[in-house]
Amino acid sequence: MIGYGSSTMLRHVGAVSLLLTTIAAAADRPQPCSGYPRQDHPLPPSADYDNFVGPPAPLWLALIPPAPRDSERGGPSRVVITHHPGGHDGSTGRDNVHLNADAVRMMVDEAVQTFAGTNSVVEAWEQIIPDASKKVAIKINCQITGIFTKAKVVTPIADGLIARGVPPDNIIIYDRNDTAFPYAGFVRNPNGPGVRTGVLSHDGDFGGYSSHAEQYYIAKLLIGESGDFDCDYLINVPVCKALDGYSGVTLGMKNHYGTCSPRHADIHNEVCRTNALPAIRDKTRLIVLDACYCEYKWYNGRNQTWVDVVNKIIVSDDPVAVDYHGWQIIKQLRAAHALPAVSPYPQFIDLAADVYGLGTNDPEQMEIIEVALPYAGDFNFDGAVDMADFGFFQRCFSGMGNPPPDSPPGCAACDLDQDNDVDLVDFGVLESNTPTMD
Repeated sequence: MIGYGSSTMLRHVGAVSLLLTTIAAAADRPQPCSGYPRQDHPLPPSADYDNFVGPPAPLWLALIPPAPRDSERGGPSRVVITHHPGGHDGSTGRDNVHLNADAVRMMVDEAVQTFAGTNSVVEAWEQIIPDASKKVAIKINCQITGIFTKAKVVTPIADGLIARGVPPDNIIIYDRNDTAFPYAGFVRNPNGPGVRTGVLSHDGDFGGYSSHAEQYYIAKLLIGESGDFDCDYLINVPVCKALDGYSGVTLGMKNHYGTCSPRHADIHNEVCRTNALPAIRDKTRLIVLDACYCEYKWYNGRNQTWVDVVNKIIVSDDPVAVDYHGWQIIKQLRAAHALPAVSPYPQFIDLAADVYGLGTNDPEQMEIIEVALPYAGDFNFDGAVDMADFGFFQRCFSGMGNPPPDSPPGCAACDLDQDNDVDLVDFGVLESNTPTMD
């Protein structure tokens, strides 16, 4: 094991020590993502939420017993949090196009590898997806145009699956609708060739929804009713978002309000019941929280005023643990912007852990691994320290006691020992992380 509870340790990547710490337990608890009618202004707290989605929940759903959930690895739930300061391009934009694809790929790949305990992306996905011949569903969140799952986060997941041996047309990316696709970088391609991307509503890609279960709609591709699109594995790729007036936050668990259509009445229990459905609970192999950005105050429409850059990816097979950590990010951002705690309190995170047995919300029961990227000296974020980085360093070299030059832009990153100059000490760090300097 890498670590437990509040342990602190060092992990070395090249010659760089990465501090791995546990995140302190907080007094509150977190949650998942969207599924609300699109409009161009926030919904008032008095809105009639109960009429927004679908018919009443079936009685049988309440009879699902709590299912104790243990990690397949045994022991504490492993949560990996990767951070890369170069994930965003530094602009005011908060869409897919404003992400650095190489940096995001590094975060996703490193998170998946660390979760699996291997240095190989292929080996990691072999552990996560045992049978490459079976179809894999990827649930995204593209419901709202202000914050959404980005294609640059999903692409390395799909690439990893393909490298593992999953045929591209056996990978199905889906959401309820495609409202945010133009901003998120997705294009509908339900029939292939290649990786399929579609929506369950409207034209009903991948068979759409089934309403046979007492009108409790659920994606047919997860219950064996979509024919060629039936999936055996599920990967959840939600976003980090507050949800004022509904469930407090929307992260991983509530993302499945796009897989199903439960009501917003008794929303905290509904979120838990949805995630307790065998079609979701038993097929989920991984949750990859897209926390490149986080919307710390909810707005239902195309407004990114309250969307901050976070540059993080959070990975686990424990949906409750992922939501707990996503909630901590939202709490921190709201405090930084002098906003009160989300309302309502995201009770479903507590319920999911304590009543439904879907995971843990207790950091002492998690193995939390934080990985800081990139490697020191990887100035172009391509995952390697090589001659291209050495060339950039040469142009920025200022000598002992001289601040990094203003040109070319970005020379401050060459101050690897953070003593306000670019000198031979910094070159030593760069050289130690470079396989060859021929």
